[in-house]
Amino acid sequence: MLAEAGAIGFLSFWLLNEYYYNAYFRTYLGLQWLANAAAYSSILGIGIGLVGSATAAMLYRNLRNAKRRLGTIATPRIKGAVEKLLSGLPTLDDQSPMNRPRQPTTSITVPPPALDTSATGSVGDSNIVKKESN
Repeated sequence: MLAEAGAIGFLSFWLLNEYYYNAYFRTYLGLQWLANAAAYSSILGIGIGLVGSATAAMLYRNLRNAKRRLGTIATPRIKGAVEKLLSGLPTLDDQSPMNRPRQPTTSITVPPPALDTSATGSVGDSNIVKKESN
């Protein structure tokens, strides 16, 4: 495996040097890429589509198998105990302020203070003179 990596590295280095220093090789590769660009892009698109379809099919098959396995697990023994345990717990609906019945509110009304008509003067006067009754 190490020898293969070395051979691939050497050939890649050789191709890069040829492309960099040989004008004829550069022209040849440029013309080949341009001439076959449509074919390369269609091959790439079909490849991406096939990989995506295969991945979706594999994930669907795994999901179907997982559902089948979960359906065959012996849950009836545990199911009753879990439902009994969960029924004793308070739910969020019980604690929500929107679901509580509205308590009637009692308001305490304080009567306005009675006006003292025996005093003369304005509110801002410091010398309030009371009328004397004869």
